[in-house]
Amino acid sequence: MKILDCDGDICAVLSDRGLESTLESSGFGVSKTPFDRLNIAYHVGDNPQDVAQNRALILQKYFADSKDSGIIESSLQDLKKDSKKLQNLDSKDSKNLVNLDSKNNKNKKTLLYLRQIHSNHIIAIRQNEARFYTPNLIKTQSIESFKSEKTQDLNEINLGEFDGLICDNPAFVGLIMVADCNAILLYNSNKKVFALLHAGRLGVQKKILSNAIKILQDDFGVNARDLKAFISPSIRQCCYEIGDLKSEFEPRYIRDNRLDMIAMLRDEMQENGMLESNIDISPICTCCDTRYFSHRRASLQNEKSTGRFGIFASVRI
Repeated sequence: MKILDCDGDICAVLSDRGLESTLESSGFGVSKTPFDRLNIAYHVGDNPQDVAQNRALILQKYFADSKDSGIIESSLQDLKKDSKKLQNLDSKDSKNLVNLDSKNNKNKKTLLYLRQIHSNHIIAIRQNEARFYTPNLIKTQSIESFKSEKTQDLNEINLGEFDGLICDNPAFVGLIMVADCNAILLYNSNKKVFALLHAGRLGVQKKILSNAIKILQDDFGVNARDLKAFISPSIRQCCYEIGDLKSEFEPRYIRDNRLDMIAMLRDEMQENGMLESNIDISPICTCCDTRYFSHRRASLQNEKSTGRFGIFASVRI
């Protein structure tokens, strides 16, 4: 799995055979303070129209048809050359950018997102069937039974209360959102299936990662040795003081009353049979790096709210 850094909009693009995926920071977008600029979450108090516009920008830039993608990328590159113009990008400019050649983009992918609740619950989209795991399989239903929100620029579905999404259908783009928690991407190129996980302290404790690997093995025929993984920027041990909660964790993961979730996740991946060589971990601490939204940093600065960044992923046909 190759990780590429983009300039201008400060992004990292994960690429692999059969997979399109992006990790977004707050480098560009239309949201206003304290969500500036690329907030992708509706639930934090941001203007919903701005959030939808931000999501549409990402889908147009990375997940549109090749023709549309080239037009959008060219326009964004022009903006990057003029840093002042990029900094002053407003909703009207952004909407014009999203709408570039939209009449030719008839096969837009649908965005799937979750109401994340710090659980180990996972929803798996296998072609057009949705399977609910809490963590065991409890029911299935057609993806068509979910309500789709459609605008000119964006088609999206809120799948409900889950913290993991597994998908092998190229018609969809999955999204997981974080602001200190770990966004985890798992991918298997043989089966062309990915998993996106929201793993904060509670999700790590509840073994959402192990649950996802088991579902991939049992229901999608994936060998754990063939899984590749990426862990996003997240709050790291340098900043993650946990107070009295330290008694809930093994001493090897605690130093100076600070928790190392990355060490826990790395160990869990290898305990489940994944190869260390297939695990990529961002070195960035969200609390330290202001390019990324951080709930802990916002709290320390007495800010009432902050935005969310995340990973978007889709399998290629």
